[in-house]
Amino acid sequence: MRYRLMLNLMFFLSGFASLIYQVVWQRLLTLHYGVGAISTTLIVTVYMVGLGFGGLLGGFLAESVRDRTRLYAIVELSLGFYGLISLSLIGFIGTRMATGHYVWSFCFMWIFLTIPTLFMGMTLPIMTKVFHQLVQDFFQTISSLYFVNSLGAAAGAICAGYVIISFFGLDLGIYVASAINFCLGVMMLHLRKRGAGTESETPHTRGPTTIVSRRVNPVACSLVFVSGLLAIGYEIIWFRVIGILGACRLTLYSLVRLGYERFP
Repeated sequence: MRYRLMLNLMFFLSGFASLIYQVVWQRLLTLHYGVGAISTTLIVTVYMVGLGFGGLLGGFLAESVRDRTRLYAIVELSLGFYGLISLSLIGFIGTRMATGHYVWSFCFMWIFLTIPTLFMGMTLPIMTKVFHQLVQDFFQTISSLYFVNSLGAAAGAICAGYVIISFFGLDLGIYVASAINFCLGVMMLHLRKRGAGTESETPHTRGPTTIVSRRVNPVACSLVFVSGLLAIGYEIIWFRVIGILGACRLTLYSLVRLGYERFP
């Protein structure tokens, strides 16, 4: 039960920190590359591609590496270190490359976001594998784990947009997310010291040998691809629509206030 609570907390904090990074980095990058539809779309595209390949790499490493707790700690500590230097990197890239073509903007955003998003994508499959070794009813709780991670992501987005950035600035958002990464790394190292995370130390997770087909179903992959395509497509469209509605509301408010001041 103690391991379950600790790992659920780590799932929550992992999603929390990742969305703080996304919100803050998107704000910082738009300062240099603009807030237009193309610029925002490029940022979201690079972010999601990095997460996808990170998840693929993390799944491969989770099956190949024996000491997964140490691997997870290394990933989180590396992500925290990258977060600390990201402010300087954004300033360096933005002041020198922001005036170029969108192709160049895409390339430099890709360079900047690829490393941290790979780390972020790796955390979920590695953590899931660690949970699988420590908790026997893993297959009954995988949906709750994904829910906890998504809930943390939602909380991180709200906290970053309405609290941290509004009251304390963009820099503090990066420092908060980086501190969470370091805490997660230390928490996982604590689990490692308790003897968790290696196959030989969790014999209760070994069950009957099951032969699993590794053949990829093209129909299932196509459906998953379309599902992701629609989800992110909706996000981009709704982002623009809500932005336009917000701008119209502010314009209307300004006109009403101006009219009231001139004709009280």
